[in-house]
Amino acid sequence: ADGGSFFSVLDGQLKLFVQRASAQSGIELWTPGFCVPSDPCNNKGHCLPGKSHCRCNLGHDQLDCSSCHEHFYSVLREELQVQDCKACPGDVAGGKVCYGRGTCFDDAMAKSLQQESTAAWMAIGNGSCNCTEAHFHGTDEDGRSACMDGHCPAGTEEVDGTCNS
Repeated sequence: ADGGSFFSVLDGQLKLFVQRASAQSGIELWTPGFCVPSDPCNNKGHCLPGKSHCRCNLGHDQLDCSSCHEHFYSVLREELQVQDCKACPGDVAGGKVCYGRGTCFDDAMAKSLQQESTAAWMAIGNGSCNCTEAHFHGTDEDGRSACMDGHCPAGTEEVDGTCNS
């Protein structure tokens, strides 16, 4: 049961103060609007003062850091937790994803392949590379196709990840 309650409308916003019957509860303030998560950046970034979005850690994207940036893919965590994002093979920071010899099956690519809206929203990549040439191959320490090994055949040279004569 309530120990008492009262309303306040000082700034044009309705507020309800509630005093619980239990002395240990104190006073609660109820205001209309949306629930605010305890960490609006999902432990994947930090809030910018005076802004409505987060500055996300490397690999994370969206206003609340809840998805992976291009060239990163989701690593699933426990249920109801925002995933971690792992870089695709190669030198992502240097612009050499898949060692400059292919494209990475990241979350962005996985979402672009889905046709149904719910499936597209849930789709995640696996970080494997699709090599531009059959001559390129190799796997990284996580067992993903990485395109780091191999050479162009004699009489050709590698230019921007392809074998040209």
